[in-house]
Amino acid sequence: MHNPRAEIERKDEFRPTYVERGVTIWANATIVCGNRLGAYSLIGAGAVVTKDVRSHAVMAGNPAKQIGWVSHAGEKLGDDLVCPREKRNYIIVQRSSPQSGFLCLMRSLLPAKQGTNMCPASLEAGYASST
Repeated sequence: MHNPRAEIERKDEFRPTYVERGVTIWANATIVCGNRLGAYSLIGAGAVVTKDVRSHAVMAGNPAKQIGWVSHAGEKLGDDLVCPREKRNYIIVQRSSPQSGFLCLMRSLLPAKQGTNMCPASLEAGYASST
């Protein structure tokens, strides 16, 4: 539903909002219905989310815009895309357009399956964000 009204019964028009694993939503954030919040994304206080959010994205503002990346541990990632707490390496995997990149964990520093990528479930399922 794009234009909800209190006096008009339109519950059959509600659109689903998907919140994937590990998402953090700070106080007074507004998520417009029908959007998807990617795994481990962080929505800043007071942000107004009007579009799908990429996995591991940090979103802030009205309307919300991506201002950075965050790790599984909730640490802000710098330009090197290395988590300062867990020392995990991340890479940006581009999809159909430069605006639809996803952040994926590089497992090269982890003991199992060295050199392989571990992307969020949303990417493995072929979900491409429209943001």
